[in-house]
Amino acid sequence: MADRKRIALVTGGNKGIGLEIARQLAEAGNLVIIGSRSSVRGQTAVEDLRSCGLEAETIVIDMNDHAGIATAAQTIRLQHGHLDILINNAGMGDAEDGPPTSSPIEAVKRTKDTNFVGPLAVTQDMLPLLRKATAARIVNVSSHCGSSRLQRLQSRTQHDDRAACRRTARHVDRRERGLSWMRENRTQWPQRESYASRRCKAAGRICAPW
Repeated sequence: MADRKRIALVTGGNKGIGLEIARQLAEAGNLVIIGSRSSVRGQTAVEDLRSCGLEAETIVIDMNDHAGIATAAQTIRLQHGHLDILINNAGMGDAEDGPPTSSPIEAVKRTKDTNFVGPLAVTQDMLPLLRKATAARIVNVSSHCGSSRLQRLQSRTQHDDRAACRRTARHVDRRERGLSWMRENRTQWPQRESYASRRCKAAGRICAPW
């Protein structure tokens, strides 16, 4: 039992981040099953890994085909009897998706079905196999959009950036008014830089990329 080969399934493992995850798992000594919507693309990824001396195979998994997901789980059960690692990596972005106030409902449904319902179906169907492992692991890969904490931080950062830019605009306006007054009265800018001027420069550096 101690020498039993660890089996890892990576959905969406035929390209990008998924393929690199599959590669590193295989390099760590696991047999990697690449889940792909296309058997051709999945096989291409397998050949890539095998050319490096790594153990890999492929299986067709479409996040929107729940019957196909159940069939994939059955195939893994017959071929390997268990599953040690499940990486829910497959996902999609919809070009029509956008802010909640204007996103087409169909685009929202497509995104939800692929990025939430699909991984849930995969997890449910693979659980019996994972329970046969001695130390099973499930990893859900997500963008920052899947983290409410990061979303709050991003929102707060954007608010702070906008506030800094508004402060900068006020300081610049004051400085321009002062220069205008000096030109009209033919006087010079004070030699000692004011606190407002220093803050204006500091805020300007912060907002320079904008």
